[in-house]
Amino acid sequence: MLRMLRNLLKKDVPAATAARMGMLRMLAHWVTRYPLLVVAGWLILTIALLPFTWNMGQRLTGELTPPAHSQALEVQRLISRNMPDAGKQQLVLTLHSEEHAVGTPEFEAGLDTLLEKIRGVPGVDRIITHRDLGFERLGPSGQEYSAILLSMDISSLEKAQQAVESIRETLKEWNSAFEVNVTGLPAVAIDLSEVSESDVGRAEQTALPVTSILLVAAFGALLSALIPPLVGWIAVILALGAIALLSRAYPVHSLAQTVTVMLGLAAGIDYCLLMVTRFREEMDKGQSPREAAMRSVTTAGRAIVLSGIMVAVSLVALLFPPLNLVRSIGMAGIVVILFSVLVAVTLVPALLTLLGARINWPKAIYRWFAPSIRGKGWERLAGCIAPRPGRWAAVATLFLLALGLPLGRIEIYNEGVQNLSPSVESRKGVEALKHLDLDGMLDRVDVLVDLGEGNTFYGTPAVEQAARLTKELESAIGKGIVLGPAPSKLPEDALRKLYASPPVENAFPMPEAARYISESGRFLLFRVMPEDALGAQTRDSFVRQVRDLARQSFAKASVFLGGDPVAFQDFDRALYRNFPVAVALVLLLTFLFLFAVFRSPYVAMVAVAGNLFVLAASMGALVAVFQWGLGHAAVHPMVPVIVFAITFGLSMDYQVFLLSRVWEFHLEGKPLRDAIVNGVSCTARIITFAALIMGVVFATFMISDVMTVKMLGFDLAAAVLLDATIARLILMPALLALGQRFIRRKGEPSAFLHH
Repeated sequence: MLRMLRNLLKKDVPAATAARMGMLRMLAHWVTRYPLLVVAGWLILTIALLPFTWNMGQRLTGELTPPAHSQALEVQRLISRNMPDAGKQQLVLTLHSEEHAVGTPEFEAGLDTLLEKIRGVPGVDRIITHRDLGFERLGPSGQEYSAILLSMDISSLEKAQQAVESIRETLKEWNSAFEVNVTGLPAVAIDLSEVSESDVGRAEQTALPVTSILLVAAFGALLSALIPPLVGWIAVILALGAIALLSRAYPVHSLAQTVTVMLGLAAGIDYCLLMVTRFREEMDKGQSPREAAMRSVTTAGRAIVLSGIMVAVSLVALLFPPLNLVRSIGMAGIVVILFSVLVAVTLVPALLTLLGARINWPKAIYRWFAPSIRGKGWERLAGCIAPRPGRWAAVATLFLLALGLPLGRIEIYNEGVQNLSPSVESRKGVEALKHLDLDGMLDRVDVLVDLGEGNTFYGTPAVEQAARLTKELESAIGKGIVLGPAPSKLPEDALRKLYASPPVENAFPMPEAARYISESGRFLLFRVMPEDALGAQTRDSFVRQVRDLARQSFAKASVFLGGDPVAFQDFDRALYRNFPVAVALVLLLTFLFLFAVFRSPYVAMVAVAGNLFVLAASMGALVAVFQWGLGHAAVHPMVPVIVFAITFGLSMDYQVFLLSRVWEFHLEGKPLRDAIVNGVSCTARIITFAALIMGVVFATFMISDVMTVKMLGFDLAAAVLLDATIARLILMPALLALGQRFIRRKGEPSAFLHH
C-alpha cells in the first residue's frame, strides 16, 4: 500500500516540482488528486477500529494507583505477603429501612435473609454485622441504618469488582423493604468506570444538537454544518479504538475516555470549521473546487498543523508525573489530537473537493444567511484597538487578572468517593454511613509495624506497646474504630497471657485479632478509621497524628503507613513534584516553536503571556464558582494539571489562527497595523463560532456525575471563551500593535508559513 502511494506521488508530481513544493502542498496535491481513495481509506480504518470502542469502559480501570515508590503501595504489598487475610479486598454494605428499626424482629429477619443471599456470592469470605462482639456501632438499636462489613477472599481489585457486580445483581433480585447500597474501593472504582462511560453518551446527546445549530448559523448551509460533527466523531472513534488497543498492554484510566471525547469533539470540529470556512472563501474568489481545497490545506491546514503541534506539546506535561491516571490522559489527548489534525488536513479537503459548490446546499438558506467572511463590526473593533493599543491592552489585562484573583485561595484535595455524584451507589453508601457516624471507614489508615529481622511480638514488651498504641489511637480519634492485635476491651494482663507464646494452629481464641499479626510475629497491623470522613483541612494532620503516636509507642521499630489517605498524599506529591519542570518545559518549547515559525521573539513572548493570563483567569473563575459559590471544599488535584495542559494547547488554536492571517496580510505588503485590522476582521467570526462550539462541547460535561469532570468542563469552557474573546480579539491585537517596532517585515517567518 505504501509503495503504491509513493508511486502515485512520483507519477503525478515531477521531481523538480516536488523539490520546490512544501510538505503541505504535496499533501494538498495528493488528497485533492485522489479524493475517493482518501475517503475510502479513512472509512475502512474507522470501520476497523469501531468494534474496539464498544463496551470500552470494561477495558479501562477506575483505580487511582499511587506511584511505584509510594509507601502506601509498599505497605499494601507487605500486608498481602505477610498477612494474607488482612490483605484481602473489603466492601461495605449499608442498609436503610424507613419501616423497621435495628433490633426489631422485622429488621433482623430481613437482615438474616440478606446475609443468606450474600454468603452465596463467590468471593465473599467473612461477614461482620452489628451482632458481632465489638462491632455494635455498625447498627445501634433503634436506628434506621445499619452497615455490614464484607471481607473478600480476593486480593486483586479486578476480581473484587466482579464480586461487586455479582452482589449487586443478587440484591436486584431481592425484593424487600430495605435500601441496600454497596460501597468500598472496588465499588467506587467500578462506579467511576461506568459513570465515565455514561457521561460520554449524555455529552453526545447534549452537545451535538447545539453544535449543529451553531454550525448552521456559522455557515448558513446545512451540508457545511454536517461535515464538522462527522469529522469530529471520526477522529474520536479512531482515537478510542487506538486507546482500546493500547489498554491491552498498558492500564488506561476510565477518565481518559471522557477526555478523549471531550477533546476530540472540540478540536475536531474546530479544525474542520476552519478548513471549510477557508474553502468557501476561496470558492467565492472563483477558484475550482480542487484549487480551493489545495489552497485551504496550505493556509488553514498550516494553522491546524501548528495548532496541533502546540496542543501536543502542552499535553506532554501530563507525561511527567509517574502516575498511570495522568499519563493515560496525556497519551489519550495526544492520540486524539493527532487523529484530529490528520483527518482535518486529508479527509476534509478530499470531501470538499468532491462536494465543490454543493457545500453551500441548500442555496435558499445560504442566500438568506449569506455569512460575510469579513465582519464589519469586528473590523470596526480592530480599527479602534490599533490606534490606541496601550489602553485596550491595559483594560483586557486587568480584566483577566481580576478574574484570576480567587486563584490565590484555591484548596487542592482529593475527596475520594465524595468526588462522585450523590446519585451514584457507592456515594449513597457513604451518605448512609454518615447517619452511623462511620463515614470515615473509607478513609482508613493502615499502620504497619516492623519489629525487625529475628524479633517477634509474642512474649515481648511489644504486647504492652500494642495495647498502649490501641488506647492512644482510640482516645485520639474519638468515635472512630481501631482494629489490631490488641483490642482495648481486654486488659493488658489478659493480653500478655494470650500472647505469651505463638498460637497453636486453629486454636487461637481471638481469630479476628490474629489477622493483624504476621505468622512469624515480626509484623503488626493497626487499622485506624476516623469518626468522620477526612477533608482538605484534616487529612494531613490526621495522618501525622497517627504516625507520631505509632512511632512513640514503637520507638525501636520501623513504622510504615498505608491506606487511601496516605496513597492520596503520595499521589499528590508525585503529581506536583515535577509539574513545575513540566510547565517550564512547555512554556520554553512553545516560545521556541512560535519564534521559529514567526521569527519574532516579541510575538512568541506575548502569545505565551496571553495564554498564561487566560489560564489564571479561568482557574480563578473555577475557584469562585465551585469553592465559593457551590460550596465545594476543594478542587481535585488533577484539575489544575489537566487544565494547564489542555487549555495552554487549545489557546494556541486561536493564537495561531489569528497570527497566521495577520502574517499573511503583512507578507502581502500591508503595514502591520492594517494587517492586524484585516486579520482580526477575517478571523473574528470564525474564532467566535469555533469558541462557542468548543465551549458547548466542554460545558456539556458539566452534567457529569464525577466532580472532577464537572470542574474540567467548566474550566475548559471558560478558558476557551475568554481566550477567543478577550485575549485573541482584544489583548493580542493590542499587544501586536503596541510592539510594532519589535516586529519587522524583514524578519520573515519560516518557510512553513511563507507560501
